[in-house]
Amino acid sequence: MQFSLTTKLAAGLSVLALAACNTTGGGTASTSGGTSNTSAAPAAFQASRDAANAKLPTTTMPTSLNATYVGETFQVLSDTNAQAVGNVLADLTLNATWTDGQSGNVWSGKATNLRGELNGQPFDLIDEMDVDTSAQSSITRVVVPPSQFNPGGQTSGIANIALTGTGTSGGKTYRANMMLTGTFRGDDESAIVGSSSSQIYDTSVQSVQPVLTGAPEVGSADPNFYANRQ
Repeated sequence: MQFSLTTKLAAGLSVLALAACNTTGGGTASTSGGTSNTSAAPAAFQASRDAANAKLPTTTMPTSLNATYVGETFQVLSDTNAQAVGNVLADLTLNATWTDGQSGNVWSGKATNLRGELNGQPFDLIDEMDVDTSAQSSITRVVVPPSQFNPGGQTSGIANIALTGTGTSGGKTYRANMMLTGTFRGDDESAIVGSSSSQIYDTSVQSVQPVLTGAPEVGSADPNFYANRQ
């Protein structure tokens, strides 16, 4: 049985301790299922994220990269009143085909197996999202010239990846946009770690305001997405 977003919001605005979601990822990217606390990331996600985040930032970013990165993102969902009403966890598969100075989109891939909770019901508004090829998702190579304190100089890397997708629930169609912004980690660009956010729109409503927004845990300085090089 599916519930419309309106039903979900009306049913659970006062419910901020949500029942656990038992759905787990079907692929190797997934390490965790849902969570019983609106704001708390699952322990398995935290462990995988922390392992990637423990790597030092890349200081020898190459001038080209052809690689696949697999990981997860966790976001707390808030309604139009900025009240936390749920959470969503998604598996990430991201493919980079990049040469320094290249224009246009350099990423492909998906966010899949979106699962979590929305006001006490399983999250079912969006099933998967694709890298938005029109958004020119990018890799930026940052060069720090040699100096007295850094004689050898260094090069780091920043990834910006936009995804978009649609889904149906309760007879309505929803559109979601997600943005991932992270830094490359490890001497061999072995991970990307950073922040993700999203907006979910009800396409039947003529409004520029999303009905839900996704963001990192409030008050947390920890990254809310990671992806490891395969």
